[in-house]
Amino acid sequence: MKMLITTLLILVLLPPTPGGYELKGSQIKFNFLSADAGLIVHVSGNFNQWSSEDEWKMSYNNSEKLYTLSKPIGSIKSAERSFYEFTFRVNGKLIDANHEASNVIHCAGHGSRYVIHF
Repeated sequence: MKMLITTLLILVLLPPTPGGYELKGSQIKFNFLSADAGLIVHVSGNFNQWSSEDEWKMSYNNSEKLYTLSKPIGSIKSAERSFYEFTFRVNGKLIDANHEASNVIHCAGHGSRYVIHF
């Protein structure tokens, strides 16, 4: 019973992250919700050539059950690009974006991707 109450409290206290990211001042914070602390999660998008480099590896916060990565907006946004899309690479595999998020598109042959709106 105590475990159920704790789990419910965590779910109520967690901020919703359906869009995969938040803009906070001059930073963009990527969010991937998971109770599994043993994953290797990267942010992969058209702005970083769908990278799996350590520079794009997310950190896990056990108390929030959340993988996060913050970057300066300038490391994403450029004058040469007007469209920004990404998803998460989990244990080496690109996964579909959350279909319930309002900022998701379907890319034929590639699955669902988040779109960043600056």
